[in-house]
Amino acid sequence: MGKRPLILLLVLALLLSAGCHLNPEEEKPGRLLAVATIFPVGDILTNLGGTSITLVTLLPPGASPHTYEPRMEQVKAVSSADLFIYVGAGLDDWALKLTAAGSPARVLELSSQINLEEGSPPGTDPHLWLDPVIVREQLCPLLVEELVRLLPERERKFRSNLTIYQEQLARLDQEIRRATSALRRRKFISMHSAWTYFAQRYNLQEVAAVTLSPGQEPSAARVTEVIELAIEQDVGAILAEPQLPTRLAERIAEESGCKLFIADPLGGSRLPGRDSYLGLMRYNLDLFRQALN
Repeated sequence: MGKRPLILLLVLALLLSAGCHLNPEEEKPGRLLAVATIFPVGDILTNLGGTSITLVTLLPPGASPHTYEPRMEQVKAVSSADLFIYVGAGLDDWALKLTAAGSPARVLELSSQINLEEGSPPGTDPHLWLDPVIVREQLCPLLVEELVRLLPERERKFRSNLTIYQEQLARLDQEIRRATSALRRRKFISMHSAWTYFAQRYNLQEVAAVTLSPGQEPSAARVTEVIELAIEQDVGAILAEPQLPTRLAERIAEESGCKLFIADPLGGSRLPGRDSYLGLMRYNLDLFRQALN
């Protein structure tokens, strides 16, 4: 066994013991080792790279990327990675601790390479993957260029995968457009501003976000303001997330008379119906249908 396969086997064993997500079907040495901070980006990369990559996702299911603290064991994964991908723009800046401690061959910060102004007013909003058009037109081509850079001999396969996946994303976009255009209501309030790109793309209105800093308790005045706003604006629903506590969302929904729904911006490999990026987006589309009809 050569040095590279041995290092990869050691890294994979360490990651499994540390609780990192690893797709069992990809658990083979000799491939490009890619590490992603969050599941949706990792799944998109897997669709583009296919059997040429071994993927490790750092954020555990149910954890919030805004508040996650990486484990020291994860340094070895990042330092051995051929490609390390994080979003940046305040979403998963804990990744910088890992790159500072390790030295991955290639680091890709998505927010510095993708035009975040396209599709949404707030250019610092990191939730770019929740807009399938940004994923199709910017994220996927960017990831494929990275794969070609690292494995140029497999360029034809990567570009073929890109075409196939972009077609699937185009169908997803059309499906969301048809469904959202028929919604009776357009307004919602989120616990934190994860859905701005999605709302802007599909002509919905995120009236407010309860907190601008996930993990930090909003003031009592802010909660009261949001409740009053929900009533005044005739908001259709309050959106909480499975990665964040729902106590405040429940209170706001109860006092405003709005319905509460749990939207999931992240998904995970072991979550039925949310175990792929495409499935995750369709899961949330169904939720928006329920929330705003």
